[in-house]
Amino acid sequence: MKIILALTLCSAIYSQKVLALDTSPTTLALTMDGMKADLKTIASQVNNPAKNAESARLATDFVMLVQEAESFVPDSVSSLPASQQPARLALYKEMLDAVAKDGLDLAAAFRANQNKAAVDLIRKLAQMKTDGHKEFN
Repeated sequence: MKIILALTLCSAIYSQKVLALDTSPTTLALTMDGMKADLKTIASQVNNPAKNAESARLATDFVMLVQEAESFVPDSVSSLPASQQPARLALYKEMLDAVAKDGLDLAAAFRANQNKAAVDLIRKLAQMKTDGHKEFN
């Protein structure tokens, strides 16, 4: 239930951000670039508790980008025969849902000043990135 509420909140925040700034990524590559930039910044400051509020904000932004990524179909899926696409697209979305959940956990860890937990989540997200890219690139 907490995840659903948090995702709803992130969606609402993201919708407001997009409407206010009209900066929604227009391609999967641009969305992934934003995700990469957020995680890179978070990883560089994870051991600095003074940056936890900024890291939590970036983690929330990361989750919003993950949700945006779900609106795109990877080329590796769209190039498959039509009969194979639904299963691959379902796996893609399932993997992104897991990333979003860990991103929400990351934001919560920073808000709770649990930097050790944040380090573990960043490692997990890095592995998820590797796994996702192996699966869909």
